[in-house]
Amino acid sequence: MSSRAPGEGASFVMRLWLESREPQPTEWRWHVTHIQSGSEKYFRSLDDVMEFVAACAGAPAPSASPNDPR
Repeated sequence: MSSRAPGEGASFVMRLWLESREPQPTEWRWHVTHIQSGSEKYFRSLDDVMEFVAACAGAPAPSASPNDPR
């Protein structure tokens, strides 16, 4: 999506909400817009959000560290 140099930065607008659909458990939803390109997407997974942000920023997606308490 982008060939930005590391540290150059990218801007995003993110809207998130909880969606409840009985009998399914409540889930987080995201809508993310990359300001520079106008590209926008809806997501059901935080991993997918991070992949989109990383692709727009021209950087690898962060991975959970072994010390991450998640």
